[in-house]
Amino acid sequence: PGGLPAQPTPLSHDDASAPLPFRQVVHWQLRNLGMLLGTNQLLFSSHEHPTMSLQLLDLTLPLHPLSVLDFWLDNLMADVPALALCGHVNGSVRGYHVLKTEELPHLPGAAFDPAAVLDNAHALLSFLHAHCTRPGGSYWVLKEPEADFIRVFDLKALCAAANSSAERGGGGAASPLPNPFA
Repeated sequence: PGGLPAQPTPLSHDDASAPLPFRQVVHWQLRNLGMLLGTNQLLFSSHEHPTMSLQLLDLTLPLHPLSVLDFWLDNLMADVPALALCGHVNGSVRGYHVLKTEELPHLPGAAFDPAAVLDNAHALLSFLHAHCTRPGGSYWVLKEPEADFIRVFDLKALCAAANSSAERGGGGAASPLPNPFA
C-alpha cells in the first residue's frame, strides 16, 4: 500500500519457548531463481524513512569494502530501501547517516559494480541449481582465498569415499563428523 516496499514476512510459531532460527523469512527473486532466505536483520523506521536497516561502525577503523557489499546484499535481498550507518568511538555515538541502498555500491573506497555482483551471483546459483540436485542433499561450496574459482563437494560422496577407504584398510580415515549428515 502507498508504494512502500514489500516487508519481510515475520516468522511465527506456536511454542514461544522454542528459539526461532530467524527473525524474518524473505523471498528473494534473482532473475529466474527464487529463494527463501532467513535473516536476523533488524529494521527500523522514521518519518523520512519508513523502512531502514542499521549498522554500527567503529569510527576508529576504516570501513572495509566487503562490509559495504554485505550491507548492500542484506538490504537488497530483504527489499530494504535504506541503511542507517551509526558511527561510534568506544561505544559513544558520534553521529549517523542514512543512505539509500542503491547508493551503497558507490561509497568512496568501497565501490563495486552491482550488476557484476548480481551476474556472478546468478551464475553461481544457476550452477548450483543445475548440479546440486540430490533431494535433501548437503553440499560444500569452497572458494579458497587466492583462487579465482570455486569447488563444490557432495558431502554424501565425500563421506562414503572416506568410510569406504577406512573399511578397506586403505589408510584413509573414517569421516571426521561425529553425526553424518550426508
